Amino acid sequence: MILPLRQTIFSTEIIKSIIKPYGKLHFLEDIFVLEVNYLVNFVWDHQADVIEDLEQFYGDSLHRVVYISNRVYHFDCNPLIWVKLKNLNLRIKGIAIVSDLHCNKLQKVVESLFLPVNVLYYDCMINAFQWAATMNQSAFLEVI
Repeated sequence: MILPLRQTIFSTEIIKSIIKPYGKLHFLEDIFVLEVNYLVNFVWDHQADVIEDLEQFYGDSLHRVVYISNRVYHFDCNPLIWVKLKNLNLRIKGIAIVSDLHCNKLQKVVESLFLPVNVLYYDCMINAFQWAATMNQSAFLEVI
């Protein structure tokens, strides 16, 4: 079972959270976590809104940010998002997707082809945060 960020040991590290109609955005020091709401049809307008919030919050530090998609709930995603995201050349350090291990293998292949940076899949937030900590050498290693 995938837990929302607020129900993990990392909830105390949240600097800012924004609740949107399509989900929750959590901003940490060098980590951004997106949790899309149950049964949402996640479209480009949603992703563009997320990118705008990322740029506003992190500014010139966006290149240090690790983006974690915490897939607590099932949602639909338009595959064109990945094509547009790759073309946008978003400068982030890495992407981790947290989902149960039964995630569709075809979905993983398609996402890895179109995401702008390497994407790693994890079955829990602890593993994703450990990876993010090694990417940034941040204080999260002390929490884990």
